[in-house]
Amino acid sequence: MREACMAHFPKHNVEAVDAIILTHGHSDAILGLDDVRDFQRGHYVSIPNPDRPDTTLSGYRIDSGPLRLFGTEMTLQRVREVFPYFTDSPKFLDEAKTVLERRVAAVELCPIPERQSLVLNSLHIECFPAYHGGTYVSLGFGIGRPGDFIYISDVKYVPSVTMEYLKSLPRIKVFVIDCLSRDGIWSHMGFYEAIEFCKQLNPEQIYFTGMDCSLGMHDAVNSELQTMGLCNYALAFDGLTVSIPNS
Repeated sequence: MREACMAHFPKHNVEAVDAIILTHGHSDAILGLDDVRDFQRGHYVSIPNPDRPDTTLSGYRIDSGPLRLFGTEMTLQRVREVFPYFTDSPKFLDEAKTVLERRVAAVELCPIPERQSLVLNSLHIECFPAYHGGTYVSLGFGIGRPGDFIYISDVKYVPSVTMEYLKSLPRIKVFVIDCLSRDGIWSHMGFYEAIEFCKQLNPEQIYFTGMDCSLGMHDAVNSELQTMGLCNYALAFDGLTVSIPNS
């Protein structure tokens, strides 16, 4: 995650992150959190030592304050297990002034239910469940106005509550959906499954994500989609940007 952010944030003038919403608790979805400290503005400081007034203590002050971290309670519990040093009991030299003993992420864990509406810095976000193998929940998101941008990264089956929401949208402009391989596996949609699923919703633009190498070469698969008459389908790629027209 760190390398991806270093490569792409500067291109789009992203200087800070206001909040993070986690899809689920698997390693590929949470292990980048160790680098969240680089999203936070701060500096090293010296403060008086309460035990020895003639000396000082060196620590790291988070100027931007704790970063809100949203996810289901099950996902956040997994984050606590993996990162106890900045979730359960980070060591503060001065908690009131957010001075940490060492430079680690400062986060505020914000549990949310599987179906939730959020407004973060005036951006509207709809969270909804997708089943990532069995009934293990990975959250999907609707971002912006209803149907502007729908993102479902890890899914094998979509429960009825989510299908009702998706079918209630007046239109879906950009739709990002999981597509692991040709046939998929028990926890990920495959190429043909994803196509059939998308046909139920008829989005204006569709991007497949999460592909492994067995699906085929990127340009070759895109050409195959065109040959199939699926001109609004394409494989996503690192650094992809999308534009949502104001209409």
